[in-house]
Amino acid sequence: MAQTELNRAKADAQAQQAAIAKGKAQIVRNQKAVEQAKANLSEGNAQLSNYTIAAPFSGVVGNIAAKPGAMASATTPLLTLTQNEQLEVQFQVSSERSSKLKQGQVVKLLDDKNRAVRSGRISSISPLDPISQSVRAKAAFTNVGDVLRTSKFVRARVIWNSHSGLLVPATAISRLEGKDFIFVGQPFQNSDCKATLPKGSPLLKIEPDRMVANQQSVQLGKIIGNNQEVLEGLSPGDRIAISNIMQLQNCIPITTETFVTPG
Repeated sequence: MAQTELNRAKADAQAQQAAIAKGKAQIVRNQKAVEQAKANLSEGNAQLSNYTIAAPFSGVVGNIAAKPGAMASATTPLLTLTQNEQLEVQFQVSSERSSKLKQGQVVKLLDDKNRAVRSGRISSISPLDPISQSVRAKAAFTNVGDVLRTSKFVRARVIWNSHSGLLVPATAISRLEGKDFIFVGQPFQNSDCKATLPKGSPLLKIEPDRMVANQQSVQLGKIIGNNQEVLEGLSPGDRIAISNIMQLQNCIPITTETFVTPG
């Protein structure tokens, strides 16, 4: 009986050893399979790198011309990629003005209301075209806010010369006896009202710090769009009336909300 149990134990031990040997062999085969899979992956990545096309810049993908399975060569267009962060505007200048064009000259883009929305600088100037008798120039712009789009038509203005000054809306100008005036909001004590109001005027009793509409004589310059250049008579920071000026009178009390600071 004891011999039988011993034989059975030996048989179980041998079976377990055989199972362990079989498991070890399976582990070896699995390790070889993993190594083969890694080798295949490395080979696949190497092959894939030969078919990877890197764009020269980041941008927005547009039309995709290439289709899956189509044959392509080195000259086959695959897709369009648009970069809108830095844009270049091309424009032409007549030969009469071409001699004044300079690298770095300021160019402004205008909206449909003739207002400047972006500023850039001339980056290149081409030779005179003998057929059109004009010069093609390019100006570079930073597209802040992604407002502009490539291939879009825009209106541009070349700044030939500049000087500091004030621009006010044309609606702020009033004309009296051949002179131009602007209503400036000022405290009564800082205005010219005491000197200009007749004696006995009830307006002379206004509190010194009360805001009044001071009718101020100005010298005007050029008209730029809907704005008027003011050469003399205004100072930076002055608050002026830009609407309903026909309802205003010199030295009449006002509220500051009706007056704005010109640019």
